[in-house]
Amino acid sequence: MASQPRQEPPSYTEDPASASTHIPIEPPTYDDVAESQPRDQLMTGELPCLIMDDCFIYAESQPTNSLYELSNPPTIDRSAAFAVEKFIYRLTTNDGEGALRQRKRHLYDFRAGMSEFGDVVSLEAQSNSKYVFKDIKLHRGIPMQFGMAKGISTSWTSCSADEHFKIGQSMKQKLSRKDELEWKDWDGRLVAVETKLTRKDDGKVDRPPRLELKAPIDTKEFDLLVTLWAARVWKETLKDLAEPFSWSKFKRITEQGPNTGRTSYFGPR
Repeated sequence: MASQPRQEPPSYTEDPASASTHIPIEPPTYDDVAESQPRDQLMTGELPCLIMDDCFIYAESQPTNSLYELSNPPTIDRSAAFAVEKFIYRLTTNDGEGALRQRKRHLYDFRAGMSEFGDVVSLEAQSNSKYVFKDIKLHRGIPMQFGMAKGISTSWTSCSADEHFKIGQSMKQKLSRKDELEWKDWDGRLVAVETKLTRKDDGKVDRPPRLELKAPIDTKEFDLLVTLWAARVWKETLKDLAEPFSWSKFKRITEQGPNTGRTSYFGPR
C-alpha cells in the first residue's frame, strides 16, 4: 500500500496565535490535586523547567521527585534502543497521615530508523492509546523550511515529529544563543525552549540538558514531548561522542573489508 503524503506544517517562523485566544482553565479541586502526580500539579500552577540528569528527568523545582526514567542515559550512552518510563504518584492517607506512593508506566521505546525522507528516530508505543501516540517518528530537518526538501539537515538541531512538534532555532538564537532550541507545536505556538548540554574536554557532561516549558499542554502531549527531547539529545550524543576519523581508524576499517573474510565495520568498537 502506498504511503500517505505527509501534511506540510506552517512555516517554522510563523508567529504563534495570541494567548488571548485560549480559554482560561478553572482551578482544580483539592481531590483532583491529591490524586494527580507532581507533573500535573506543576502544570496547574507553574510551567516546569525539566532537567535530564543521567537516566532521570525531574522538574528543577522538585528534584527529589523524578518524573521520568530512561533505560540508559541519552547524554553519554550510544545504545541502540532506549525505554522511557513515567513515574505515577498518588497521595494516600493512613491513620490521618499522608503518604506519596509511586509506580511506573512504560510509555515508549525509541531507536534509530530510516524512512523515505532519511534518518529518523522511531518511537514504539508501549501503553494503550489513552496515554501514548502510535507510529511517531522524529525526522531530521524541518519539512520545507526555507524551501528545503524534507529531512535535509546537517545535524539534529532542526527536526520535527509530524502533526506534533517542530524543533529549530530562531535567527536571534543562531546569532547569539546557539545553545538554545525552540520547540513549537504543529500550529507554530512556542511550547518549550531547550538549553543544550555542555561537555568538558574529556567528553563528560558539564551542564545537563534543560527543557523549559513556555505554554501548558495536556499530559499525553507532554509525555511525547519529553520522549522526543530524550531522542533528540541521544542523536546529538552519537555525534558528540563519535570517534574522529583518523589514520588508525581508516586502517582498521580497511583491514575489516570483504576480502579479508571478516565482518565489515559499521561503527565504533
